[in-house]
Amino acid sequence: MQAHLVQHLPRKKVRRFYILYITPTLFGEWALIHEWGRLGRRGRRKEEWFASSTDAGHAAAAILAEKTELGYKQRPIQLKLF
Repeated sequence: MQAHLVQHLPRKKVRRFYILYITPTLFGEWALIHEWGRLGRRGRRKEEWFASSTDAGHAAAAILAEKTELGYKQRPIQLKLF
């Protein structure tokens, strides 16, 4: 699971991003990675570990719902060809 969210409010001069993705760890756990900050700048990063991918998916879905309520919009993810 991967989600790239953007919030753009020109009147308030707000341009933010929020990225969520789930990845397996070397020890059989699953990590939910959060990255956020201002567009065009280096952001912050937080990692949370879960025992299963479904637990990580539920946590990511809750965060995704919270961010969309705050006005973030999901951006399509561009896949690399090579």
